[in-house]
Amino acid sequence: MKKTKLLDSHAILQWIQDEPGAQVVEDLLLSAQDGQLHLIASELNLGKVYYQCIRRAGRIRATEIIEQFAELPAKLVPVDWDTVRRASEVKAEIPIAYTDCFAIATALIRDVTIVTGDPEFEKASHLVGVEWLDCDR
Repeated sequence: MKKTKLLDSHAILQWIQDEPGAQVVEDLLLSAQDGQLHLIASELNLGKVYYQCIRRAGRIRATEIIEQFAELPAKLVPVDWDTVRRASEVKAEIPIAYTDCFAIATALIRDVTIVTGDPEFEKASHLVGVEWLDCDR
């Protein structure tokens, strides 16, 4: 059975902006393209990527970026009530951004590791596995 990993919004943005950690994401995308692993991302987290790209590059460029992401070998996971409930439970327990709670909830429900460089996820490391993008950890 192939391993599955979840890209959170931070990881996706690092890749889009070619920031530290981008090469790790690129390698994961190539592995997914080659069929060596599955990559997923929560629709809600992609929404966060979209609004941040709008702020940084405008709506037209942000739309292009999201359309390009849709062609990548990463499956978008829809947000259903089970995910909302689980994310809300995480938010009630941990002081972390609500959008990050959706990545955590999705990872918990699907029993997968989150790929991120966002230090906020340290607060949730007792709940879910985290693969850190930066090499300093």
